Amino acid sequence: DSIHRDGTLKARILADLHKYLPQDDQLILALRRFALDGRKLLLITNSEWYYTDALCRHLFEGVVPGLDNWRELFDLVIVSAAKPGFFRKRSPFIQLDADGQEVDSVDTPHWGGVYSGGSREGLMELLDVPGEQVLYLGDHIYGDILSTKLASTWRTALVVSELEEELDVCRRMASQMRHKAVLRAELTELGFQIDGIKDVQALYRRLHGDSDNGAVAELEKQLQALRRDHKAMRQHASRLQGRISAAINPRWGSLFKQGSNKSLFGSQVDDFACLYTSRVRNFARYGSRHYFRVSADPMMHEIELCRRGAAAPR
Repeated sequence: DSIHRDGTLKARILADLHKYLPQDDQLILALRRFALDGRKLLLITNSEWYYTDALCRHLFEGVVPGLDNWRELFDLVIVSAAKPGFFRKRSPFIQLDADGQEVDSVDTPHWGGVYSGGSREGLMELLDVPGEQVLYLGDHIYGDILSTKLASTWRTALVVSELEEELDVCRRMASQMRHKAVLRAELTELGFQIDGIKDVQALYRRLHGDSDNGAVAELEKQLQALRRDHKAMRQHASRLQGRISAAINPRWGSLFKQGSNKSLFGSQVDDFACLYTSRVRNFARYGSRHYFRVSADPMMHEIELCRRGAAAPR
């Protein structure tokens, strides 16, 4: 945070743009597809004009034929937007000239301009469409996605660069992950058996008291054996989960999961991001009219059936 605030981070990036920001013609294709069929493409960034201009000139100008000025990609540019405050409170738009100097202050921006500051409320007056017709892409779960969802009905898409590495690891460790799923199903089944024997013990004592200690002892013997198996299987599953987590990231494991459950970040992605992807360029693979929808949304009883099926002998 400190090197971001004092300018050190931006200075380092500007000193070696090719190292930190590889040029990518697929990114430009994705942006141009977004703008087809009369749609508007906007750039809204917290970065200052000098930094935004330098990065965009490097990323876009001269990379593909016919694009000599990066401003041609965007119908409106807003810098120093101060997100997430941009989504919460009304602020004026400060019009900037080609050199980034302040020219005027307006409540509602105009197409083709470059502005500093502003707010979602003033922007929506220019767009004049329902919020559901706006797709907002950002890479910060709080400053971009969560804040947008809480303050508007905009559609959201989150860019999570770590997703690529995590998917690569999951593909490499697919057999171990399947084995972990089988272990979890078997652990659940052992838990059912342990609970069943405990209930039988309690019912037997209620009906017969201590008149037949042999039967109670036999049940206890079965219970202890199941508990030993359950403990051994838990330890095996824990070691396996540790290897998978360390392969994804040796310090904190999966970005999206905490063990078998969603992490806080994973839950926020699920709750607030309509879409998520590792790079904006990935949208270049889809047509401008593509409709993204959930391919499968199982209920809990369906998930349980799948788990039990994974543990069933074949």
